[in-house]
Amino acid sequence: MQAIGEAVNEQMSLLTGDGEQGIGWVPIEEIAWGTYGSVVGLNPDGETVADSGYIIYSHPLPGGLGGAGVDRVAVYLAPLPSFSVANADVLYVYPATVVTVLEPPIGMPDGESAPWRRMPIEDQITAAAEAVGIEVQVIPSDPNPLYQLNDDDPTALSRVADYLLDGGHRGSLGRARAIPHPHRVRDARRQP
Repeated sequence: MQAIGEAVNEQMSLLTGDGEQGIGWVPIEEIAWGTYGSVVGLNPDGETVADSGYIIYSHPLPGGLGGAGVDRVAVYLAPLPSFSVANADVLYVYPATVVTVLEPPIGMPDGESAPWRRMPIEDQITAAAEAVGIEVQVIPSDPNPLYQLNDDDPTALSRVADYLLDGGHRGSLGRARAIPHPHRVRDARRQP
């Protein structure tokens, strides 16, 4: 049943709510926040709808809605890229959903530029450290690489975290700001 639902969802996600042609397609799990696009999914009332707007946030819901069922991703769409998640429209989609990237309407702010994908967290950490003038050494480790900040300043990690988490910028190299996993921050603090 899940395979049928995903196949139908993939076909529907190629359509936009108003019949416009997309300028690109990106999997929901990779979409850069701030991209203007169209998504087909379930609204909070359980109805299948197509909605367009700036994708300002998304996060997985393991176990589906209410913790039971097929995994879903909550996608937040807004009329402006600076809109609050609390006031955005939410759709629930399958993890395999593809976003149809659209040009924003005339007079609206530009959306995220191509390739419309979030920068991997590893690259965000490195770019953030470089942006604040700190050299980073990437240490191969299983399952995730570790990062050593080559700086004698005890506030080095705080400066990198401030850069990544501060809402006053659009994040490293123009991408939406990162939300690093707490275990990665904890692991980085343990490094000598």
